[in-house]
Amino acid sequence: MASGVMQIEPLWRALGKERAKALPAFHAFTGADNTGRFSRIGKATWLQIYLKADEDIINALQILLDEAEVAEGMLSTLASFVCAAYSPKGINIKTIPELRWHLFCKHRAESDKLPPTLGALKQHILRVHVQTRV
Repeated sequence: MASGVMQIEPLWRALGKERAKALPAFHAFTGADNTGRFSRIGKATWLQIYLKADEDIINALQILLDEAEVAEGMLSTLASFVCAAYSPKGINIKTIPELRWHLFCKHRAESDKLPPTLGALKQHILRVHVQTRV
C-alpha cells in the first residue's frame, strides 16, 4: 500500500506494454475483493508467476478486458496459469483436473488446499470478465 503520488511510467516500462495493459485483469483474477487472495495464494506469489507467464496467458488476460465473450480457449489458457501457481516445483501440469488429482494423491492435500475445480474456475473467470469491463 502506498500513500502519496506514485509515478506509473517507470512501472509501465519495467513490466512492458503488454503486461502492463493486462494488469487490471490480473488484479481482478488474483483477488481484488476483501482478501487480496485467490484460493489461498497471495498477490506476491501471483506476481512472480505473472512475470514469468507465457505470452498466451498475458493475451488471455488482455482479452478479458476487451472481448464480449469468454472463449473455451481462454479458459484452458487461464487454467494453465492457475496450474503454474499450484504445481510443485519441477512438475509441469497444464490441466486443473490433473493438477487436483496429483496434489490429492501425491501430496495428500486437503480439499481446502486444492485449486478450484474447472467449473469454479470458469465462474471465477466470468466474474473477472464482468469486473474488468465495468
